[in-house]
Amino acid sequence: MSRGEGEDILVLEAREMLATGRDEGEVFAELAARTSDWGASALALCLALGVPRTDAEARIRGARSG
Repeated sequence: MSRGEGEDILVLEAREMLATGRDEGEVFAELAARTSDWGASALALCLALGVPRTDAEARIRGARSG
């Protein structure tokens, strides 16, 4: 997954939502509904939670193949 400005914005939005007390499921659902891209939404949420990029990308690949 390539890094871009759109991804940075999603990560920032995810951090802001988490900071207001929203749980991970709510944050993911809102991002995915708005972007129609569950992979980018999942990556943004993982990065906002502090998961290293390589780990997050591996988890997402695993979810897509499994």
